[in-house]
Amino acid sequence: MYIPNKICQFLFESIGNVSITKLLLQLSITNKKNKHIGRILILFSCFLFNEVNSNAADFTSTSIGGIWSAGTTWIGGNSPCSSDNAIIATTSGNSVTLSGVGDITNLKINSGAIFYDGGNSLSVSGNIIINGTYLGNGLGSVLAWKSNNSTIDGSGIINNVEKILMFPSTNKTILSTANLTFTGANQCIEIGPNSVVTNNGIVTIKKIFGTGGGWSEWINSVNALLNVSESLLESSTDILTATATGNIVNYYGSIAQTMKATSYYHLKYSGTNTGTLAGNINIAGDFTASSGTFNSSTFTTTFNGNVAQNIYGTQPVTFYNLTLNNTFSTIPQFTLNTDVTTQKELIMTKGVVNISGNTFTLGVNATTSTLTRVANTTTNWMYGGTFKRFWLTATTITSTSGDYYGLFPMGTMNASSYRPVQLNSSGNITTAGFFTVNHMDVNALTNLNPVYNDAGTDIKRIHNSQFITAITGVTAGTFSISATMTNLVEGSLSDIRLAIFTGGTTASAVGTHSSATGTAQNPTAKRTGITTLANLNNDFRISTTDILGTPLPIQLLNFEAMPSGNIIEIKWTTASETNNDYFTIEKSKDGLNFETVSSVDGAGNSATVINYKLQDYQPFDGHSYYRLNQTDFDGTVTHSHLVNANFNRKPDFSFKIYPNPNDGVCINLDMIAERGKETHLVMSDINGKEIYSKEIIINSNEENVYTFCSEERLAPGIYFVKISSSNKEYTKKIIVE
Repeated sequence: MYIPNKICQFLFESIGNVSITKLLLQLSITNKKNKHIGRILILFSCFLFNEVNSNAADFTSTSIGGIWSAGTTWIGGNSPCSSDNAIIATTSGNSVTLSGVGDITNLKINSGAIFYDGGNSLSVSGNIIINGTYLGNGLGSVLAWKSNNSTIDGSGIINNVEKILMFPSTNKTILSTANLTFTGANQCIEIGPNSVVTNNGIVTIKKIFGTGGGWSEWINSVNALLNVSESLLESSTDILTATATGNIVNYYGSIAQTMKATSYYHLKYSGTNTGTLAGNINIAGDFTASSGTFNSSTFTTTFNGNVAQNIYGTQPVTFYNLTLNNTFSTIPQFTLNTDVTTQKELIMTKGVVNISGNTFTLGVNATTSTLTRVANTTTNWMYGGTFKRFWLTATTITSTSGDYYGLFPMGTMNASSYRPVQLNSSGNITTAGFFTVNHMDVNALTNLNPVYNDAGTDIKRIHNSQFITAITGVTAGTFSISATMTNLVEGSLSDIRLAIFTGGTTASAVGTHSSATGTAQNPTAKRTGITTLANLNNDFRISTTDILGTPLPIQLLNFEAMPSGNIIEIKWTTASETNNDYFTIEKSKDGLNFETVSSVDGAGNSATVINYKLQDYQPFDGHSYYRLNQTDFDGTVTHSHLVNANFNRKPDFSFKIYPNPNDGVCINLDMIAERGKETHLVMSDINGKEIYSKEIIINSNEENVYTFCSEERLAPGIYFVKISSSNKEYTKKIIVE
């Protein structure tokens, strides 16, 4: 017997919460007067799913679809009730259309299939899988996700749906295989009060917000990705938890966005407008500002990870206050992949920064700025680029107190190599300006010819590590300058001086020599009484007046372990060796427990630079640590610092497409596969229509980059790129905006 779905719905809504037992009793009594009660019992069975039918039936649509409540829309001739599971399996652009309010247990939309809600509300009390398209009609199109501990999965599209409404006091989970994209004018998720949504996959959407009347929480789990183009949990009662390892929150809108004050793992702003912080934030992973403008307002950004962290940007990134506090054991803890400015205060608590050829700026013109550095010779410095510091008018420059305008915390990539440059003035400077320092660690020496006579004492040799300084804007003042060197061989501290390299084998000096402090191995050399400010635009070098007594060279110049194909290449260089019997290379997965890789004979006694290398043919997968042990003839063992190697075995085949989302003009494809392998690429739209195809022959075992440009700009929408290789198919989705 055909039973219209609307009748089931009407009965269910009319009866409400009346108990099942009473209803059956009432129907039994009525049976004495009504011979058609059998039909009523049959009708009633369509909604007795909680107490009568615990196993929901699957209703699969035909390929041509139709109206939800029509039996002809479904295989078998009957439409699903609230106790059933609906599977949308339409093809060729056909859809199943909801003509009124709908209610179902589990919902699945197959790949290529379309469900159209007709501007109505569909309630789902179980799990949801969307691999095709859930199509709404704007305001009024609501997907009401009711039950507790239910899940959503799939890689489909949710288009022009006003919102997914998540009921109060429920927990919902987006599975790790999900890649859900919301499109159209209306797209949001509304989280009910005292409810939690846990995202394990990828979600791209305009808005997420709480209903109110209690807290609402969104959790980004390990490696999850959340792309938000408008607002994200902006109410003070809405909670964003995004600290799980590897997860990314990406604000990518074309309108101005507010970035929630919370703790993030990876944080990204890729919008084309402005992303403004709502308060202080913590970042345990990487920060990226790939387009638009990142505005930190007057808030503090704290990088507090326990792994290496990066700051990326296609243009300079500006923070208001910046705190660096990273506990990772391997240098560098931070890498700047763009110019970075901190306007007000830099706090260096823990971590070494690789400026990576860029400029780090503290302060802005005519504004007070502060450097706070936890004193430590094993951390809290920068290397590999320029440190720039703005100075105020009528300010005494000092490196030891106050705002520390004269302290430039430089160093190298090696452990225990804090090499600050310090400027101090005897009074206030007369005009504002800025000072820059760039330290370059060079493993070589230059014997001067001729020697330089420094007030009666000959400087005979300079170390080629450079302390390059420059002053701009300041017109008057009396300065002293000092530079610190590390890891020299033993000698006499009184032989150490600060000189200026003038090219070739020549040097000079400015101001007056002041006795070096520290030790001969880690000296601080100083010049005082500098009044000609152009003399601060120079290449300062550590020098010695006694080549034999204080020769200057570093003993261990460098030590590195780098992936090379399917091995780890280990290299190190010594400038001098004393009673050195042999070296031992050890490796560790955790930095605590080590095993031997191999040993190499030492040079005994040497005063020349020697390069060593060996290979680890069985490296650990992922991150591991290497150290160099040096053993003297008397058995004394010295351990080097740890170096990190990240070894990833190359996959048989992989590819990625970018940028994604895309402008519809050109698409880049990065592919790793075996050299000479033939692959077939096909790009199609959401309806399966082929847009582009090409045969590709892999040129290299490494990464192969290809760019494909369309003669006509692709229309906005969802497209799929499929690559066939070795009887296997790989598909990725790309969004054109």
